[in-house]
Amino acid sequence: MGALIATRGTRRLVTHYTHIFNKAQINGTRNTIINDATPNVGLYDLFTTSSKSARMIWAITQRDPALFLPSGAGHPHLLQRWDYYLQSEFDQVNQERLRALLAQALNLADKRVNRPNGKNEDGVTYTALRFECIEADPHANPPQAQTVLQSDEYDLKNNDNDDSGLDKTAAYSKIVLVTGPTASPTPIDAQ
Repeated sequence: MGALIATRGTRRLVTHYTHIFNKAQINGTRNTIINDATPNVGLYDLFTTSSKSARMIWAITQRDPALFLPSGAGHPHLLQRWDYYLQSEFDQVNQERLRALLAQALNLADKRVNRPNGKNEDGVTYTALRFECIEADPHANPPQAQTVLQSDEYDLKNNDNDDSGLDKTAAYSKIVLVTGPTASPTPIDAQ
């Protein structure tokens, strides 16, 4: 597997998505999704409707760019490159996988606001979602395919020096995008 994608734009995206789904923001983000229930085009339907053809993550960013797109300040090409990636390179299968993972972790099946998030494999409610992006190894044999990975994780208890004390009140869903570099025609911002 390749390394973390360390471009400033990718780091900005990862930081933004981790922020809007962090412990302090996740319930507000979930409620925003549920409250936007315009039939077929609202965030709730975009997050909860499976699609075999639509690029749902791209549609979500277009529906509420103020929430689902980071500021382009200091990164004049970031949003153009991200839009190109979502429309042209982030394939529909992985957009669908990511959509389903988000809907499950946010417990969107329970459409009521101010309800608990989804639960992990241990039955513990998620307190956050965290994101990462890794560059697929182009030299692997066979070459690595684009994919979205998920794992259930916990923070460690305070003052844990031997990594043995998991904090069961701090469960989170870790979502990792493994992908190649974008071929966006928009130039990369200064690094």
